[in-house]
Amino acid sequence: MQGSKQSVSLNLRRALGAPWLFIAPLRRRAPQLHRAIRKSYVIGTSGAAVLVIYLGAIASEYERSRLSIALTGLRWRFFTLAAWRCAVARNVVARRAFMIRSDAIALVRVWLRLMYDCRSACS
Repeated sequence: MQGSKQSVSLNLRRALGAPWLFIAPLRRRAPQLHRAIRKSYVIGTSGAAVLVIYLGAIASEYERSRLSIALTGLRWRFFTLAAWRCAVARNVVARRAFMIRSDAIALVRVWLRLMYDCRSACS
């Protein structure tokens, strides 16, 4: 239960911060605010990815899905950190591509969780 609360807390950072990162006027007018949101986003997403990797490595309730969960977490963390590194290097095109991949992996993780929970509820 504690891991679930931490995951929700970390994912809230991601969900609330993501839309603000793509607003160009915010980046131009308030770069410090943009950096703070980006930092919160990267910390939240990286922390959530670590929890997903942990879940895939040891959670017995996901016995048949552990490898896919762990690999999803690894990819999610990699894409997020790669996007951050591209942002620091001011490579906007690569950053955008990695952010799209990071968000897609996050949605895959949510889909896997929903499918597992639906399968468990129907059994």
